[in-house]
Amino acid sequence: MTKIPHLPRIPIVGNLHQIAGKDIIGRLLTAIGGFYPISELKVFNRKIVVITSVDLAKEVMDDSKYDKFIDLPFEYLRKAAGDGLFTAWTHEPNWKKAHNILLPGFAHKAIEGYIPIMQRTIDQLIERWAAKEGQQIDVAEDMTKLTFETIGLCGFDYSFDSFTSETRHPFIEAMLFTFNEAIQLARTPPILQPLRVVRNRKFKNYISYMNNLLDDIIRRRREDTDSQKGKIDFLQLMLHAIDKESGEALDDENIRYQIVTFLVAGHETTGSTLAFSIYNLLKNPEHLAAAYEEVDRVLGFDRNRAISQADFRELKFLRQVLMETLRLYPPLIGLTRYSQVDTTIGAEQYPIEADQSIFMMIYFMHRDKKHWGENPEAFNPENFSPEAVVKRDRDAFKSFGHGQRTCIGQHFAMLESTLALAKILQHFRMKLQDGYELQFLESPAMKPKNLKVAFTKR
Repeated sequence: MTKIPHLPRIPIVGNLHQIAGKDIIGRLLTAIGGFYPISELKVFNRKIVVITSVDLAKEVMDDSKYDKFIDLPFEYLRKAAGDGLFTAWTHEPNWKKAHNILLPGFAHKAIEGYIPIMQRTIDQLIERWAAKEGQQIDVAEDMTKLTFETIGLCGFDYSFDSFTSETRHPFIEAMLFTFNEAIQLARTPPILQPLRVVRNRKFKNYISYMNNLLDDIIRRRREDTDSQKGKIDFLQLMLHAIDKESGEALDDENIRYQIVTFLVAGHETTGSTLAFSIYNLLKNPEHLAAAYEEVDRVLGFDRNRAISQADFRELKFLRQVLMETLRLYPPLIGLTRYSQVDTTIGAEQYPIEADQSIFMMIYFMHRDKKHWGENPEAFNPENFSPEAVVKRDRDAFKSFGHGQRTCIGQHFAMLESTLALAKILQHFRMKLQDGYELQFLESPAMKPKNLKVAFTKR
């Protein structure tokens, strides 16, 4: 066997001092960047194996030996999201039940029915930016508003007033605090957690507020039979669908957990991808020109024209732009798995003990030269041309997760982000703030920090 390499450690805290603090994403990337294909982090008494190569990661993708691990931040997030799809262990009954019930609702044909709702929220964003023509706009912030509003309306017919109010909806404040606090709790030694009296109380109160609001939405939908007529959204599906495998429906508590999951996982990831896509296009004028050409050819210049399903299928280059953005800047920089048995990986026979947590670092896997060429840092949408995709190992790209735990909403996210990017390009010319240098926002998902762009009407 070969000992797994690691950074120098200090007593008690291990490697915590190298990755904790502000800019945790940047610090983690710096700490791990010098190790290929494997390394080990130690935080207090916990050891985490970190994999940065596609070939080693492929071994960890074997579902007969490994499964998804609910790591500490998400264990704390379970106080709000419970056994929802994202935070459930695979062995929990509600994960399989909810997956079976919701999968048909996220199929290609089903989600195309949400195009009119998506377009309405996109139009609100366009109107907001048109009113601020020429001003510097925080793109990541507004993309978060767009995707949050879309999930609310498509998920359970609820508007968070994202574009009609200058202040955030209290639910958004509560949810963002809860998610960030889960991360902070994961960094805090258990012995010190009780000392966070004010933040612990706020954490508890915010979760209670979210539970009450969502429980009320579910209760009112159940009781108001008139409002259910002709209603098509994810809440309606969860209220009435039966899992054919178990013969059971979801109870109201788990429905609430699934709604929290949609909001957390759906808005952060898609909003991040849209913001980074605009950054990538602005930094690569030749690809921006190609994107404008496709949008003009497919959508034309009638800006009031509704987007159709056929339009979406024709926006092929824009989808390549989005996929390449997901490669370079995956919203979640890694996937956490755990070993179910004592085993080894790689020709070097790196030892992996049962219950060992393993962090597959997607950010570096997506830069593995063996699978992405000699210049993997370059933004190249041709990486996702049909020809390139067929030739490449399918496990080299993992922004949507892996296996049975692959993101159930990936088609929804791609539809929403393609339509949004197309309408933005149809309406606006864009100019990046002078001197902007990319940094990552301290956020649950990887996002560009202070990405300011001026939009002018075409």
